[in-house]
Amino acid sequence: MLAGAVAVTFIGGCSSEVSPSAGSVDASTSSSVQDVEGSTSTEATEQTKAESTLKPTVSTEVAPGTSGPADPESTSTNTLAPPDPPPSESQLEQVHLSLEPVFEVFSPTGLAWRAGDGAMYVTTQNGMVLRLEAGEASTVIDLSDETAILEPGSERGLLGIAFDPDGERMYLNMTDNDHDTIVISFELEDGEAVLESRREVLAFDQPGLGHNGGRLLFDNEGNLYIGSGDGGASNGRDAQDTSKLLGAILRIRPNPDGDGYEIP
Repeated sequence: MLAGAVAVTFIGGCSSEVSPSAGSVDASTSSSVQDVEGSTSTEATEQTKAESTLKPTVSTEVAPGTSGPADPESTSTNTLAPPDPPPSESQLEQVHLSLEPVFEVFSPTGLAWRAGDGAMYVTTQNGMVLRLEAGEASTVIDLSDETAILEPGSERGLLGIAFDPDGERMYLNMTDNDHDTIVISFELEDGEAVLESRREVLAFDQPGLGHNGGRLLFDNEGNLYIGSGDGGASNGRDAQDTSKLLGAILRIRPNPDGDGYEIP
C-alpha cells in the first residue's frame, strides 16, 4: 500500500503535471494507484475477516486477585470465591456442665429404664438390682447368693440389665457360682421381681476372671443383643473359636412363653 499525498499543480496554458511528494506518483498513474489502493484495501479487509473467522479469540482479561494476564492457552478464567472464615470464639455459646451425686451405689455395672416407668434400674457387681426414684432406692431382687465370689481384679458378678420393648420382663446377665454366664429374666410387680416368673434364656462357660462381658440391649423388634466377652483366659484365642460363644455380640430372640431363645 502506497503512503504519502499527491500534489497537483496547474500552470496556465499548460497541461497539468503532478508533483508528487515523497512516495507519490504522476497523475496519469494516480487513478490506477487509487484502484490498486482500493483493491488492496478491500483484499486486506476480506483477508482480515477471513482470519477472524479462522482464529479463536484469546481472552486477555486479568483474573481478580492476580497481577498478570490470563493464560493465553485458555479462552476463559473461572475464579472461586474464598471460603467463609470460621466463626470466632465470641460466636460460640459456652456451656458449663456440672455433675451432682444422686445415689451412692456399690460397684454399679448396669443401668436401664423400663417403658412407662420413670425410675432408674441399676445393677451392682455383688448381685443387687436397685430401683432409684425420687431420691429413694428400693431392692428389686437380691442375687448375691448366686453370683460368683468377687476376687481382686475379678470382672465377674451381676453385669448387665435390660427390659424388653414393652417393659414386661427384666433381663439380667451374670456370672454365677459355676463360673458360667447366664441370662435370666423376671416379671415385675409393684417394683419387685416375681421369683416364680424366672426363666433361663442362655448359659455358657466363662473360663477366666476377666473379660466376662455383660451388656444387654433390646431393639424395637424384640431381639436381644448380648456382649459375651472373650473370657480372659486364652489371650483372645477363644474369641476366634466359632464353636464357642465368647468374644462376640450375640443376637437372640427370647422365647415369649418359656426358657431358651430363637435365632432371628
